[in-house]
Parts: sequence; C-alpha cells; structure tokens
Amino acid sequence: MNVGLYLRVSTDDQQSGLQVYIQQAKDFCERYGHTYTEIFIDEDVSGDKDLQKRPAGAKLLAALECGKIQGIVSPNVTRLFRNLRNGVNTIDEFEKRNWRMFVSDGYGLPIDISTIMGFSMFVDQLKYAQIERMQISERTKNGMTYRRNNGKATSHTPYGYERRADDKTLYTNDSEMDVVAIMLEMYSDNIAYLEIAKELNLADIPAKKGGKWTAKTVRGVIQYQNKIMKKAA
Repeated sequence: MNVGLYLRVSTDDQQSGLQVYIQQAKDFCERYGHTYTEIFIDEDVSGDKDLQKRPAGAKLLAALECGKIQGIVSPNVTRLFRNLRNGVNTIDEFEKRNWRMFVSDGYGLPIDISTIMGFSMFVDQLKYAQIERMQISERTKNGMTYRRNNGKATSHTPYGYERRADDKTLYTNDSEMDVVAIMLEMYSDNIAYLEIAKELNLADIPAKKGGKWTAKTVRGVIQYQNKIMKKAA
C-alpha cells in the first residue's frame, strides 16, 4: 500500500524532531510492508482546525482522493488532531472511502482505525488530546486575564508601549503612539494593512524590533489598539 506521512509541527520541530518522525515512518513502512511515498507537513497549524482546512491537510486528502496514496501514517494522535469532533468525523470519512490511517500508540505499535480495537484506542487518545488542549487554553486565558487586570504585559511588548528594567508593567511610548495614531487614521480611511505597511516603510519608520513593517504586523498593532479602546468604552 502506498502511504503518506502527515505531521503537524512547530518551527522548532522542523529543526529538531522532523527527521526522527520521518525515520519512524520509514521504519513502520518497512516493518509492515507499505511504501512510503510522500510527506505532508503543516507548520504551526492548530490541531483544532479541520484537516481539509489546513494547507498540507488539503493536499493529503487530494492525494487520497486521486488514489496516489491509499493511507496515511502519523507518529501519534496529537500530530493529527486535538479536536474530538474533527478527529471522529475524519476517521468516519476514511472508513467510508476505505482509506487507511495508522498512528503510533506511544510504543511503536500501529493503531489501525479500521479495527475495533484500533478505533477504540484512537478515540481514547483523541479524547485526552482535546482535554489537554482545553486545559492549556484555560490556563493561558486565566494567566492573561490576571496580567491584564494587574497592568502586566501578556506577551511581547506591544508597539506603542515599553517596559522599564525588570518592571513588567506597560508604559506608553509617546513617539510610537504618534505612529499608532497615524495607522488608526489610515485604517479608518479604509486603507489596507499592506498599504499602511508600505507607507511606514517608505517613511523609514521601523517596526518594534527595528525591522520592516508587514501587513501582519500592522494588523496586530491595529487590532491590539481596538481591543484597548473597546475595554475603555
């Protein structure tokens, strides 16, 4: 059977763990008589997102649809999903189309979802993957709420603000806030993020870390200020 390797990885995984995962997939194929043909990697994509809405996930499904591969291999359930509904709906679709899905159970043995035992093990691991994601989300939200309520920075120092020495409190940076005001004015005139970024770069106004502005960084500044204004309203 021709199979493809599917992984969700972080940027760090690309550097450290990716080759390990690839080797595990090759070993699996050699052990069980499958042919490893292609790798599908989604970098920094949430496991909560439907498989077909992920860039590599969509390519994976297209390869299955056209018969290029007949199954997929992934090192564990969390590299595939962290959403119970998404995972169950996907394996139901795989069963209908007679596609195969193999994941590791943590001990190097494959979980074959086409079997009763494999299906049961997959759903159990998927359930705990979602619970873990929910716990992480709850802890993060609670931590951010505490820091906001106490005037602390919730992540990096936002553009328009600064920190002093070891003080975590955010203070207004007047020169940057002048730029923020211009950005908000341009945005209110329906000027696109990319166009705002171009104007800032042409004016030699550096971004927070001294680099060039992009549509993404401009959007982040404007969205952050909109949240601040809504809270103040």
